[in-house]
Amino acid sequence: MSIDPDRLRRGEWIAGAGGVLLLVVLFLTDWYSVGPFGVDGWHGHTILRWFMLLTIVAALALFLTCATQETPAIPSALAPVTTAIALVTTVLLAYRVLINEPGPNEFVSVEIGAWLGLLSSALVTYGGYLAMRIEGGPLPDVPVRQRSVSEPSPPA
Repeated sequence: MSIDPDRLRRGEWIAGAGGVLLLVVLFLTDWYSVGPFGVDGWHGHTILRWFMLLTIVAALALFLTCATQETPAIPSALAPVTTAIALVTTVLLAYRVLINEPGPNEFVSVEIGAWLGLLSSALVTYGGYLAMRIEGGPLPDVPVRQRSVSEPSPPA
């Protein structure tokens, strides 16, 4: 089993990049600050951290299975799962970052890490959606020539 980047399409690249970005941002940037003290994403969330971790795993699994599998069966099954997990995480992060940050709102300020975490989760959602749409999307437009009533029908 070898990694072939030529097997990856735009959706898998976006989901993989979003997953890696979320992994980096989750541990290495401050999401919230209370006075002079900063809190990263892992320590700033209790339950939501597990959703973010699951999103990272799903995004990287989609990326790696698309890059290593010769048949599209497993990647086709992972795209909707990745999209659903990332969508739930994005909605929960949007609530936590935009509406109700942890702690009293007058003391806690939202830092750049929270915005990058929300963006990276949205990237995984969008990438999973693109991967899912490309796999099971509609057939390409095929021009259909209208027959007149006087034309004989083609042989079957």
